[in-house]
Amino acid sequence: ADESFAVVLDEPGGGASLGEIGRAVVVIESDDERRALVKQVASLMSLNVDAMQLAGASWREQLAEAVTFEPPRQATARALDGPLLGGASPPAALSLSCPFAFAGFALALPWRLLFALTPPPRVAGGWACFFVALVGIGVITALVGDLAAHMGCCLGMKPAVTAITFVALGTSLPDTFASRTAAVKERHADSSIGNITGSNSVNVFLGLGLPWLAAALFWASPRGAAQEASWRDRYRGEAWYSEAMPVAFVVAKGDL
Repeated sequence: ADESFAVVLDEPGGGASLGEIGRAVVVIESDDERRALVKQVASLMSLNVDAMQLAGASWREQLAEAVTFEPPRQATARALDGPLLGGASPPAALSLSCPFAFAGFALALPWRLLFALTPPPRVAGGWACFFVALVGIGVITALVGDLAAHMGCCLGMKPAVTAITFVALGTSLPDTFASRTAAVKERHADSSIGNITGSNSVNVFLGLGLPWLAAALFWASPRGAAQEASWRDRYRGEAWYSEAMPVAFVVAKGDL
């Protein structure tokens, strides 16, 4: 809609005088097509300046927290009794484990900086944070699996023993620490219980189901059909093998 405002000239000074016309009306014509175009572009971009500013602030906080070292301090007897008069708490002495804590911080600093680049949940409705975190977890899991396999090979351990020791610890300890943090910081246990059940559900249904799905799609594809002869030569000596059975993904028994 058009907008208008009035301009009124009154009480001139400096020897000036008003003429017959001392009032004018200014009309601003609305460009409906341009207005509709701007609204359409804004809706497509979901432009929200406040959300972008908050996301930038969250990103800075993540980076600052990643490079900040908080030395552990030991509680004094007076600190356990309560604050001093005036509300001030006594300064706590540094803990004896401070050098070890700093060494752990220095070792984890590259990883802290890397994961501090994860987009905050305010960006893209949280989807960017979800997918970047998912990719990061996958990379770390693959790295832990490869390192555990090399360690088991160097120690002469069987793959099954390596899987239930090094791999299990390396992939389960992060979930344990995350559940502990959620249990300490949250008032209720919903986050910690949800993290444990969700992690195990993903391990069982996605960790086992996704490889089976990929293998099933491969053997059903023309590329898998071209390797049918090599598949049958590999399993022809097994007791369960039959020439009439179709080609499929096989996991032999007798191992984990």
